[in-house]
Amino acid sequence: MNTQTIDTERIKEGVNLGDLAGHYTTLRKESTGEMAGPCPKCGGDDRFHCQADWFFCRQCHEKRGDAIELLQWLNGLSFLEACAALSDGSLPVTTGSPATPKRAKTERKTLSHTKAQSIAKSASVALLDSPEGQPGRDYLTGRGLFPEMWELFGLGFYLASLPGTWNSETKQHTMQKQPAICLPWILGNGKIPAIRYRFLSVQTYTDIDGQERSEKQTAQFASEFIGHLFGGCALSGPDNVPALVLCEGELNAMSVWQDTMGAVDVLSLGSESAHLTKAAIQAILKYERVIVWMDRGGIAKNYMAALPGAVGLKSPQDNDANDWLQKGGLHEFLQRLIEK
Repeated sequence: MNTQTIDTERIKEGVNLGDLAGHYTTLRKESTGEMAGPCPKCGGDDRFHCQADWFFCRQCHEKRGDAIELLQWLNGLSFLEACAALSDGSLPVTTGSPATPKRAKTERKTLSHTKAQSIAKSASVALLDSPEGQPGRDYLTGRGLFPEMWELFGLGFYLASLPGTWNSETKQHTMQKQPAICLPWILGNGKIPAIRYRFLSVQTYTDIDGQERSEKQTAQFASEFIGHLFGGCALSGPDNVPALVLCEGELNAMSVWQDTMGAVDVLSLGSESAHLTKAAIQAILKYERVIVWMDRGGIAKNYMAALPGAVGLKSPQDNDANDWLQKGGLHEFLQRLIEK
């Protein structure tokens, strides 16, 4: 198949990604148009989500991908091979039966609060008080975030393992750990269900399966992001502030909080593929004004549909809140937005 003759849009339009994923995992209906189940790569119960035209795994493939990428990711196919398989229906042969929740459930683990607190505390000490934390301090300062924000949101400095480098036979990672910012998802009650690690620089490497990867972040094993939002530890509540800003990344949430000095509440979804629970929607709608700030306009519209009355926007000039903080234009932009 010649790359010049490939009509990728036609190929993807002819494939229902939910049906395709059903060859590799057992899916159940999650909501209208959306299916969920164990990830065909890393297991779990409900890490893998898909609709007719996209998929993601909240553990090992957080960015949304299409049908072509699904075959490349699962079967190690080249782009041309995946397009050919989807065009003529010759799907790669799989070994064993599709992953099922029953089988994966025995592998499911949850990050304990004790372990999460221990990691967050030691990482915080490393960032704030130790010589080895200097690269982390330089990184956050370069992103325009003040030390007060580091403490408020419990940030830390941590040497994190690269995704896809765990050797289950030797029980070791195949590559050296890399410096990262520890981002604990501290809830309003102090619990920590998940920890994200943001590498100080993008990591490009070959994983244990021989696949080329480029990663800017990873997560603590057994973290539970689904059903949670980042920033709960700093909320004032709708009785004390008039507006809430809902954004994507953790650094964006901290940037908004720092710029407004807590005059508005702010929560981060963590990624554009995250989902709002019914409880979260009910809590958010108690605010007088809700602002949804996403990198892409289409994603903002999706969240606006779930939050009646919310004001939505895509990142201006493809710059998110932290970009604007570094440029020096965040305050003026937020003032105009909040006062509309």
